Amino acid sequence: MNGRPLNWLARPTFSMLKGEPRLYTKYSDGILIEAGHYLLRKRSLLRFFHGKIAALDPRTPIFQVPNESFYDKRTEKIRTSYLKLAALHGEPILRKFVKGEPVAPDDFKPGDCRKLALKASRLERTASPEIILPPYFSIGGSTDPWIPVNMEIFREIIRLEGAPRVYFPLALDHRVLEDRDELDAVCRITSKIDPWGYAVWPVGFDEFHSNVRELQGLAHLLSNLTGDKILMYAGYFSILLCALTGSSFSNGPCFYEKRDITISPPLEFRPRCRYYLPPIHQKVDPVAALALYRILNELGISPSLCRSCRKYAQGDDFTRIAEMPDIDIFEHNFLTRRKEVDILKRSRNPLELGLENLLFLQSIRDEISHIRQMRFLKTWIEALELVQEITRDIRPTGPGVS
Repeated sequence: MNGRPLNWLARPTFSMLKGEPRLYTKYSDGILIEAGHYLLRKRSLLRFFHGKIAALDPRTPIFQVPNESFYDKRTEKIRTSYLKLAALHGEPILRKFVKGEPVAPDDFKPGDCRKLALKASRLERTASPEIILPPYFSIGGSTDPWIPVNMEIFREIIRLEGAPRVYFPLALDHRVLEDRDELDAVCRITSKIDPWGYAVWPVGFDEFHSNVRELQGLAHLLSNLTGDKILMYAGYFSILLCALTGSSFSNGPCFYEKRDITISPPLEFRPRCRYYLPPIHQKVDPVAALALYRILNELGISPSLCRSCRKYAQGDDFTRIAEMPDIDIFEHNFLTRRKEVDILKRSRNPLELGLENLLFLQSIRDEISHIRQMRFLKTWIEALELVQEITRDIRPTGPGVS
């Protein structure tokens, strides 16, 4: 990775198309692989991404809740990837998982955190990632009993791996984002272990349906955590905040960027045909993209098609874009996200740039009324205007992931 802020760590899909791996290595700044995926397809993933793996995500929080997606509906058996993931974590997680029960903080006995750290460390060494993410659990606030467990696992990993490459995974319920005092308390507690960086996951956060206070809270959290930061599962609004605060981010080319504890590969992504539409910062059906491109053209606004799409457009005729093969839609998604990231990287004021973009979109909202999911615009604009006032003096000067 290039060592500057706003590095993009792409998450590979569970079953990749022919030619898909090269897109990750060509357009992203590194690869972030979820541990269940890695355990199931380690050989092929190492072949595709050797030397490009930024981190393995243990995804431990899935064991905190009963989860029907553990089971394959066709066979009524537990999916192999989950069995391998539970076995990786060992006791007490494996025992509770086999019983179909969620793990609790009280299940951890003296020595369990060390054993868990040791097993996780062995897996990390097979991937040679750039940074280490220890196993972790989601928290609901500053008094959550999972916090001491997370901190102890982190300390054990530090003893095994050394400090420079270990980030502290901070997974917290998205509702905590509405409470500044709670966020500050969480920052104070976790700062005591002085991590090199943080991997931040607001569990269940959905920027398209969040309220202004949640969006402001995310900006506040990223601004107040020290060291490097990676925001997990970031959509466009979240990426704007990463550009403002010198953070990096992860997401996938076909993922819907709303991750709850109960959602995990390969079930979390939408159909491959979802097409990222930069003017509205959403993934849509290609037919909806076609309609918007026509409207923009009628308004005298260039759709600025990427080179993958230009192969299917003839002058003002965008019809064949709706017929693009999956692999070309994938490349379009990569190209357009890469362009967004690079523009924000070069900008002296990414928040102002994003706000200007959203205000323009608001100005043509009547013309694009056929696109129903546009209610987020008002919330995003209000949140960005408030964040702009609060963080006027912040500039993206942090080192990012190096």
